[in-house]
Amino acid sequence: MAGRSELLEDLAVALSLSVIFGPLVVLLNRIVGGAEAYQAMGMFAAMGCTFLIAIGTIALRRVLREPAKTIQEQAQVKRDRLLTRISAQPDARLARISSDNHHIRIVTDDGEEHRILMRLSDAVNETDVEPGVCVHRSHWVARAKVAGVKKVDGRDVVQLTCGGTLPVGPKYRDNLSFADDLSA
Repeated sequence: MAGRSELLEDLAVALSLSVIFGPLVVLLNRIVGGAEAYQAMGMFAAMGCTFLIAIGTIALRRVLREPAKTIQEQAQVKRDRLLTRISAQPDARLARISSDNHHIRIVTDDGEEHRILMRLSDAVNETDVEPGVCVHRSHWVARAKVAGVKKVDGRDVVQLTCGGTLPVGPKYRDNLSFADDLSA
């Protein structure tokens, strides 16, 4: 039943249960109640009752399971996939990612720094919640952590809200058009 709809799967389960347990109900009636009980409920009636009970049980389980699922989904805070690779706090958010030889340095908004073996481009692909931009071939920064852009010794640098700076690569300058408003 892989790849089929849940409704079809539920019907197959209920039918299987009725085929297996319907005859068992008839047999148990005969053992416990004697020949009269065996005559009172036929095989198809027992299978029909078993089918209806199975459908009712499956429906009840689905109804009870759905609210629990939505509560769990609401309780889960959306976070970047990259944060699942490191031992970051559950409420931590990405601040910046920097390339360091074959490793990357991940800095979270709580100031924690983590170093893992990974390419910067792969790390950036795993930032699907926190909005950010590449400012250099070796640096990605969260938009919320950009305080502005300024020139230092004739070169553009990104001012971070924590007070630090990152270099801006010439081909990445257009990514920071939103930051020009912050500097003004």
